[in-house]
Amino acid sequence: MHKKVKFGVFVSNWEPFSYNPEIYERVALEAEELGYDFYLLSNHFTRPGIGTNQPLPAKNHTTLDTWSLLPYLAAKTRRIKLGACVTPITIYNPFLLAKMASTVDVLSRGRLIFGAGAGYEKREFEIYGKWEEAPVRVKKFEESLRLMKKLWSEENVNFEGRYYNATDVPNEPKPVLRGSLPIWIGAMSSVMLKITARIGDVWIPSLPLGATLEFYEKSSKLLARYSREANRQVGYGLVAHVVKEGVNLPFQTLGTMETCRTKLEQYVSSGLEYLAAVFLPVDSSLELVRKFAHEIVPSFS
Repeated sequence: MHKKVKFGVFVSNWEPFSYNPEIYERVALEAEELGYDFYLLSNHFTRPGIGTNQPLPAKNHTTLDTWSLLPYLAAKTRRIKLGACVTPITIYNPFLLAKMASTVDVLSRGRLIFGAGAGYEKREFEIYGKWEEAPVRVKKFEESLRLMKKLWSEENVNFEGRYYNATDVPNEPKPVLRGSLPIWIGAMSSVMLKITARIGDVWIPSLPLGATLEFYEKSSKLLARYSREANRQVGYGLVAHVVKEGVNLPFQTLGTMETCRTKLEQYVSSGLEYLAAVFLPVDSSLELVRKFAHEIVPSFS
């Protein structure tokens, strides 16, 4: 038997999933019935620079709004945890985002996972927010998170930062767990790992964005050191694809159902505790969700 891992299903909010909105509910209900621990949605306004190589006509940046979809799924499900993974939080006004998140948590009766990242898609920042270079985005990211944690836990928030300020600002109702929401951070750089150690609850990098085994082993050791320095404990996660035989993607995956076990074992050896699995192709999602639950999950549970 392997180290115990919590498994979730990850569904993109962009094409080709967004051509078939009913698939979000169907996969969520199936994942809940099969005992998956969580169900995560990506959060992009435009389709990011990673492909899915699907045989569907390419429509330009077809996406669904994740924070509109989450309360819909909360109403359809009962037990499974739900979340956005990850929200590029510096696009948003942090006061508004804190309100949106606490609302979804209340509606879901305490099931929200708050996935957060500094963002990397320049085009969506230019359209929906303001593009700033990485050092600024990272500083605003940490300050936003600190402010939101206060909004989720304190009665009237006073906050003085470099980018944001608050004077006696309320945010009611609070999340069900009043101390905060579980914060999962998509950290890929050393500075973001330090922030994860100071504020985050789970580190959840993405294999398509470069979280290879070599990267994971090196970064997990760094995070362990930073966590000790911060006197905190952080969980270790990963977003990665499991594909049907014959599906070729322009980035690394865990492999097929027949081959992914070995690579998953290697990640577990480097500390993996949470796997958010993306199943492709879209028209085989339910089949793969079921097969993975029956053939892979029991070995790591």
